Order: sequence, then structure tokens, then C-alpha cells
Amino acid sequence: MPSAKEELLVVVSKDGPYIVSGDVTLAEQVIVADDSGDSVRWQQGDAHQHAEKFALCRCGHSNTPPFCDGTHAKIGFDGTETAARTPYAAQATTFDGPTLSLLDARHLCADGRFCDPNGKVVESSRPYRRPERAIDLPPPGPRLPGRPARRL
Repeated sequence: MPSAKEELLVVVSKDGPYIVSGDVTLAEQVIVADDSGDSVRWQQGDAHQHAEKFALCRCGHSNTPPFCDGTHAKIGFDGTETAARTPYAAQATTFDGPTLSLLDARHLCADGRFCDPNGKVVESSRPYRRPERAIDLPPPGPRLPGRPARRL
């Protein structure tokens, strides 16, 4: 039977922080780019030291990020979950290219820049290595999956 330290538990407190306990490493994740500036992988960055049980800010106003400092109580943070249940395709804008149509729901983007590895999908303000598969969009371009172009 695993010890309490080995078991990871995250509790979402009402109108407050995430309460985290267990054996977990809390570290920044950094995007690593190649010589051309294309995102190629994630790399672990600075690790944050913490107790076995700690609180992560959920209101976005902590003076000690990523940890909670109690600011949520001072600002009246409402932690009610508001995620839409609308299907992705209904939230996205479609951009049609010569061989590919891309769906982009900008408000869902985490800005990881991995949706267009090595310029295989999008052409923006900077030239990519494979423009033959490109769709011309204004920067920063689509962020989410593509699908075959519709026939006219």
C-alpha cells in the first residue's frame, strides 16, 4: 500500500486555491526552440520548493506565484467553474487553405506553439521550411488541429 507521501491529491477549494499534497515536483516548463526558432520540446525549468501540502493560486492575483498568499479572500474571488460545454468545432473559426482547413479557437490556446511544428501547416510573417503545405493567415496563426480542405 502506497504511503501518503506517494499519493498525489489536488483539492479545488471553494473560491480559493488548489490544495496540493503528496509526492509532486512543482517546476516551470520551458519551450525549447531549434536554431530556426521553431518549438521542438518542453524542458523542465526552475523547480519550486514546497512543503508536502501547499496551496497554488487560482485567482491570478497572488504576490507569491505560483503559491497562494490569501489575496483571493481580499478581492472576493469567485472560483465558480465556467468552462463552456460547447463542442470545439462550434467555438472555432475555420481558415481554408489550398490543401488544408484549420480550426482555430483562440480563446482555448495555451500558446505552446506546438500546433505548427517546423512550419508544416501555417505560413505567417516569417517564412517556414515547407510553404507548399501552408495556409496564409495573419500572425500568430491557428493554434489547434487541422482537417482536410473542403472541396468547392
